[in-house]
Amino acid sequence: MADDIDKVGPLETWTYNVSNRSVEFVIAGSTVTLRKTDDKAE
Repeated sequence: MADDIDKVGPLETWTYNVSNRSVEFVIAGSTVTLRKTDDKAE
């Protein structure tokens, strides 16, 4: 399960936190797009 899910209209943003990274996917209908990956501050 995602660590955070934001929903605005038909768009969903799923955020996963793993190790020292955060990865976001944008979901619009049946299309999934990688939005960004960030290094987390230690």
